[in-house]
Amino acid sequence: MRELDAGLVALLIMVPFVLNAVFLLGVAILYVDEIEERLGNSKLIRESRAMFVGFGFWSVCIRVGLAALVLTGSSRCVKRGLVNVDDIDQFPRGLRLLIQIPWALELILAFALLVFYGWATMR
Repeated sequence: MRELDAGLVALLIMVPFVLNAVFLLGVAILYVDEIEERLGNSKLIRESRAMFVGFGFWSVCIRVGLAALVLTGSSRCVKRGLVNVDDIDQFPRGLRLLIQIPWALELILAFALLVFYGWATMR
């Protein structure tokens, strides 16, 4: 059996990882205001906006990532009183998917990189 080339495997993981990261940055820049407006009654979103106001570009990425986390684990956030139930229910499905799918893919690819690193060092 032929051995897999480590560089090829790394390339197959890194190219989608980088392309997805660029897509996430574009979504963050274009939709941060709309996301925060739609989740504006939520305590967590209001406080994160105030806390990260001086971070510039990184602030946008952090706030959109936090919104993705809130939308993904909304039941826990609602139980703790961090988000408003009405904001979560009225959040548009298309925008929710535009946020959640790339973040989930980025987490899967990051995990694949960790597995690859373990595989490459064990060879």
